[in-house]
Amino acid sequence: MLIAHDEKQLSKIKSLKNELPDLKTVILLEGNSSENWVISFDEFLKSGREPESEFEIGMNELATIMYTSGTTGEPKGIIFSQTNIVYKRFCRAWQF
Repeated sequence: MLIAHDEKQLSKIKSLKNELPDLKTVILLEGNSSENWVISFDEFLKSGREPESEFEIGMNELATIMYTSGTTGEPKGIIFSQTNIVYKRFCRAWQF
């Protein structure tokens, strides 16, 4: 799913659509389209439903990766899980 601001951005997406097999829906914030894979933002809001199981995220799954600049050697990535992010937020709240 992708969000496009207007028809100008949508035309760029249309030119690449064949190269994006996993792109199923584009949400268009402003403007109109006759493409069946493009919906308006209002349609998106009205379609609200429970997430499908494939989108459920476990607390130990990857949330983000923070990369170092590599100033003291090779650049490295630190993997943060969903739990790591929540824990960091609580720790910051406890600081005085």
